[in-house]
Amino acid sequence: MFYYGITHILILYLTYSLFGFIYGTIFLITAINLIDHLLLKKGYLRLNYGDLCMSLELPNVNHNVGGYMVMDKISFEEFRDHIFERGVKHVLKLRSKLVHKFGFALWEDQGEEAGRQQIFKCEQKVRSPKDLTKLAEKIVNGAMDFEKPLWELHLVEDYSETESAMMLKFHHACADGGGIVGFFSAMNDKDKRLEVSKKFPSPPLLINAICTIIGPLYSVYLLTKKLNLSTDPKAAQISDLTKKDSNYCNFYEAEKSFDFPQIKKCFKRFKEKTSFNDYIMGVLGVNLDKWYKEHGIEGAERIKTINSINMRGLPESMKDVNLFNESIGSHFELPIIPDLDQAIKIARRNFKTDLDFFSLFCIKRFSDIFPYLPEVILRLFMATFYHGAGMIFSNVPFSSKPWYIANKTCNKIGVFGTPHQNVKFFFVVSTYREKLYLSAIANEGLKMNPQRLLDLVQEYLEKEIKEFVKD
Repeated sequence: MFYYGITHILILYLTYSLFGFIYGTIFLITAINLIDHLLLKKGYLRLNYGDLCMSLELPNVNHNVGGYMVMDKISFEEFRDHIFERGVKHVLKLRSKLVHKFGFALWEDQGEEAGRQQIFKCEQKVRSPKDLTKLAEKIVNGAMDFEKPLWELHLVEDYSETESAMMLKFHHACADGGGIVGFFSAMNDKDKRLEVSKKFPSPPLLINAICTIIGPLYSVYLLTKKLNLSTDPKAAQISDLTKKDSNYCNFYEAEKSFDFPQIKKCFKRFKEKTSFNDYIMGVLGVNLDKWYKEHGIEGAERIKTINSINMRGLPESMKDVNLFNESIGSHFELPIIPDLDQAIKIARRNFKTDLDFFSLFCIKRFSDIFPYLPEVILRLFMATFYHGAGMIFSNVPFSSKPWYIANKTCNKIGVFGTPHQNVKFFFVVSTYREKLYLSAIANEGLKMNPQRLLDLVQEYLEKEIKEFVKD
């Protein structure tokens, strides 16, 4: 990828030298749209900013995302044919591999059969949730073949007498969580399609233009502000390892799930308007305090945390599916304190800083220039973005209604991903069909015990429900 960005800068220089800024910009927009159209005709897609940033780790790091779905029993043949006919044949990325040509990073179509061959039948016996978590860990940590599409599906036909289980793995260069959610939403049959929720509507033309013009400078200003955030030295011990870093991650799940309506009653009791995200961050902060102290670490106060904001609504059909990495990354300081009220207030304030509509679209427009930067600058940006972070936090809201694959109901969804760069710990909360699930992913050499943190959060939520939810 050495020439990536150099080619683009030369093109920009020549264009603006010959045509000036206004006509040069018009020429570039027209040329890019024409090139994209011609590339698509030849079976190629350009990488967007998110794909490109995540591809910088190839081939040295298995930065994969994935998990599992437990579903009504289905044969492997029916499962494979449905995924292929309804999904792979209609989404170019699912049958493409990553290539570099003439200084450009592209997705190159390998043909429909290449996509079909990424669907596997798992012969390993899996009979319990713990077995399922361990299998997901093994598969998601597994190395990708970069000469093939960067995703895999594995089906356990006989998870139980009535259920099968699907294992999912995508390299993060191929897709982000929002793209994967959109894909499986569109896999639902038309009469069972989830409602489209455009949480982030397209901005008016004037706002879009302003964000495009000042986006780069304003985003650099925001990034500079975020550099002042930090993980205090005591809390930084969350990244301490007992052995050499192998990049292998262990997966953990809480033993119990929770009825979301009961959790809702817990966080609705606060006088100040409190969302589920505010509440669960506060609960996490309180139990991080206990967790550190149980490991003999006194005085941990805050941890710089990374989270992603998905700005896409659900696709209306498979032709609208977009697997590109389009989520916006952000930082905040998660407080580590024993008082829940204070933990919620501080977490809410810190989380929402610079996450207004205008800032998010400025960051998005700034990200659009990434494909035109030299690789060394992109690597510097990524290293700066992750600098000092101690944890990744993700709140994944799936549908309250069931998902279906080949008319089979998905009964449970488990979410996992591998921490990356210098971050060693990843905490995930997910909701599906009015159930709340807790999971964690950590470097296998992590000194502190991730399962214990999940146990503490579980015990705390059980206590909250017992005290504040009246039958």
